[in-house]
Amino acid sequence: PQVVTDNASYKQQEMAKRMTRGIEGSLYRAGFWHLRPTILRDACIFGTGITHQYRIGRRIFIERVLPLELLVDRADGARGAPRCIYYTRTADRFVLSEQYPELKEEILGAAPCDHNEHEFVWLDESEDRLLVIDAYRLPDNSEEVEDGSAAKGGKHVCVIMGVAEPVLEEEWKLPYFPFCAVKKNEPVAGFFGTGVAQEMAGFQLEINTVADKLQSAHHLMGGGMVFVQTGSDIIDSDLTNGVGMIVKYKGQPPQWYNPQ
Repeated sequence: PQVVTDNASYKQQEMAKRMTRGIEGSLYRAGFWHLRPTILRDACIFGTGITHQYRIGRRIFIERVLPLELLVDRADGARGAPRCIYYTRTADRFVLSEQYPELKEEILGAAPCDHNEHEFVWLDESEDRLLVIDAYRLPDNSEEVEDGSAAKGGKHVCVIMGVAEPVLEEEWKLPYFPFCAVKKNEPVAGFFGTGVAQEMAGFQLEINTVADKLQSAHHLMGGGMVFVQTGSDIIDSDLTNGVGMIVKYKGQPPQWYNPQ
């Protein structure tokens, strides 16, 4: 990112340079430059690389979001611009109890996330983690406002599964979500992009089919046979895969046959 000026004075240009260095420093502190290759890799594999930006005090934080953790309604996001997004992930219950001390008893007593019920969560039965969902809805007039001062109808709610009341409920005034999505290829319809794995799926299926047929054919008739005349005094152990071997025989020599 770079702050650009237009017909600015020398003082304004220097100020823009300092602002650029400040932005780069904030991104470096937030770990953006270290995270960027991972996000681009996600975009190539999954089709969409996603980051979540948030602020605690004056400090900016950026974290990676897996595409399966971000849920978008199919009808709402058909044209690639949904009005609602749901960010789902799991968190350690003790960390959550420290973040929300007023709900500590409920958090510590909540049932752990059921890995069979939530297929998008990678858990096993031994893990004791809670499901956290952040739901965002853009303001109804988000196209009319830029700074959010006159926004209406926006909402941000954070809930922990197993806790009766939301841990956070506030008005969302910004005309955009706190997520940044990088897409390898824009989809024809929907929110998420198309990755290399999806593009190559047809080719890979055909390769798997051909490889399976070759494997079956080799297993059925992949080995050759040696015909040895009865009474030729040839011992089976004399027929090896050695180089330049000498095999003594009587009568007709052994013949190699490879089924076609």
